Amino acid sequence: MVRAAIDAVVADAYGLSRDQYAHVLSTFSHRSYPKAPELCLARFDELKEIGLEAFTRKWDPYWDVPLNENLPEPVIELPGVGSQESRGGGQETLALGVEAQTGKNRAVKRRR
Repeated sequence: MVRAAIDAVVADAYGLSRDQYAHVLSTFSHRSYPKAPELCLARFDELKEIGLEAFTRKWDPYWDVPLNENLPEPVIELPGVGSQESRGGGQETLALGVEAQTGKNRAVKRRR
């Protein structure tokens, strides 16, 4: 049942009409679950009737869990990376924290 709801949401996200979605469903073998196309179309009709928000509240058990919208912050800074200087074709030194692996700080020189 949840799988049919997910499939219906995906079909809607792609902007498929009911006829287009029915055609897509007809291109798959449904030997393992012959009622799948009927169930998927029923969920698609329900989605169109009640709207995405109500449909999600009904079928998604995690609908009320907020998304984490905080972007991760870098844990190290690499001098010269992304700066005008690093695009100039000269050498740059990148300090790589490998203390956990070797017990020493290492610098790697790369030529661009």
